[in-house]
Amino acid sequence: MHYAVNCASIGCPALQDRAFTAANAEALLDAGAAAYVNSPRGARLDREGKLTVSSLYDWYAVDFGNGAAGVLAHLRAHAAPELRRQLEKITAIADSDYDWALNDGSGGAR
Repeated sequence: MHYAVNCASIGCPALQDRAFTAANAEALLDAGAAAYVNSPRGARLDREGKLTVSSLYDWYAVDFGNGAAGVLAHLRAHAAPELRRQLEKITAIADSDYDWALNDGSGGAR
């Protein structure tokens, strides 16, 4: 549900552009997870191969597998092929962060 119901900050997953229904909920949740995981807001690797994830994965770790191993498994499950290949080499999360700036539709400017 973290990919569907969220706040209005830049660090949050993007809001879906369609209403959730019984028929499309699972597909929209999967699409939201993939979009977030594959964006720098969700997960990013630096030049040294260190992984930084959204603080959402720290704050709500129990919802994503309860610990680094679970979060990594969740990320791999939703990652695009290139990111998935990179994540296969990762055994630890180096850091987490979150952008609290208001997502006001103006391109992220505060």
